[in-house]
Amino acid sequence: MLATNLGVVGAFLARNALLFVLAFELVLIPTTLLVAIWGGKRRAGAAIRYLIYGAVSGLSLLAGVLALGWFNANGFSFAYDDLMRAEITPGPPP
Repeated sequence: MLATNLGVVGAFLARNALLFVLAFELVLIPTTLLVAIWGGKRRAGAAIRYLIYGAVSGLSLLAGVLALGWFNANGFSFAYDDLMRAEITPGPPP
């Protein structure tokens, strides 16, 4: 429970998009263990599905954050202050 709380607090306090993704993924492992240990009758399957869905969503979040940092007009940065000032327009990068 403490590791899950650490990941949630880390996600809320992150000032960098990559740190947010890291904290988001940090929550995945302890919550999978919680489901696998204290779940219901079919807890093993539920834990596996939760881990797979969480990993896929984390990878898609990572891809989005990397694209956001890469196509940022202010330079390659993941800081929220730089990302808030970014002008992202459709089309090829500048």
